[in-house]
This record gives sequence, C-alpha cells and structure tokens, in this order.
Amino acid sequence: MQTAIAKQMTVREAALRLGVTDQTIRNWLRDGKLRQVPVDGRALLVETESVADLERDRMAAAVAVPQGGTGTDAA
Repeated sequence: MQTAIAKQMTVREAALRLGVTDQTIRNWLRDGKLRQVPVDGRALLVETESVADLERDRMAAAVAVPQGGTGTDAA
C-alpha cells in the first residue's frame, strides 16, 4: 500500500515544518520563495514540494557554515 503525499499544506503547517511564523510564510509566498497552490476564495495553500525544497536549502546552508562561526579558523 502506497501512502499519498499531500500536494499542498496550510500556511500554519508550512510555518511549523520550517520553524518560522505564519507571517514569514506569507512573506515568502509574496516574494516567490515558496509557491502557492491556486484555490478559490480566500484560502491560502502552500505547495508541499516548494516547502521541501526550501527546507533542504536551509539545512544545507546550516551545514555549510558552523554555528557561531564565520567559516574561518582565525582566533
């Protein structure tokens, strides 16, 4: 049995997954950093794939520069 993966999620779900506020998700949608799923009315849904892409990018960036450092060994 194959599990279906949702193609969209709410702003709240995206915010929780990425560890940011709902407003940040709305800003990222407006700025094109995340993709919105077209729906009727005032509903605002976020494309799950774009959230996963951003999540991967953020994780890669976090690994690239050590926490609390600039990436150099200068004392």
